[in-house]
Amino acid sequence: MIADITRDNCPVYPQIDFLTEEGAKRSRPIKKGTLVMAVSGNVGLTSIAGVDCCIHDGFIALLNLDKKLNPSFLREYLESIRIFNLAKSSGAIWKNLTTHEIKNIDIVVPPIEIQNRFEAILEQIAAIKHKQQNLANEMSATFNSLLSETFKEDGAPNVSEMEKLQRYTST
Repeated sequence: MIADITRDNCPVYPQIDFLTEEGAKRSRPIKKGTLVMAVSGNVGLTSIAGVDCCIHDGFIALLNLDKKLNPSFLREYLESIRIFNLAKSSGAIWKNLTTHEIKNIDIVVPPIEIQNRFEAILEQIAAIKHKQQNLANEMSATFNSLLSETFKEDGAPNVSEMEKLQRYTST
């Protein structure tokens, strides 16, 4: 679902909807590592499946990629030209990309070594972002613990003082 990709970015770990028997008949299973692109609604949004899952008809799976294409590189490339894909889409309310339009996307393909190096850099950036988020969560938990201890009266926190302090520190 688009909401899964919006939440996770890449890779995506679908969890919003669970597949029913009827849904399985209308969905296409894809393997972990498959590059997917939204062709309806949020046209051009891409991700790579983090687990085996299913996609609906608002997505395409880019299967059997040429060995000269690194899926992570291709995903970033497609994201970089997303605005152009949106301009090619049709529909008044719901935008759609056709199979013909997708097949005619020009792709710049640098040597695989450069694509692989690009992927390694993306992984380093993701690891740094992950560490930063963990540190921010840890600092927030420590701060909240200190607030709770600082403003206790008779064993209970003074809520109004805590709220004031949180309001001033969150701006």
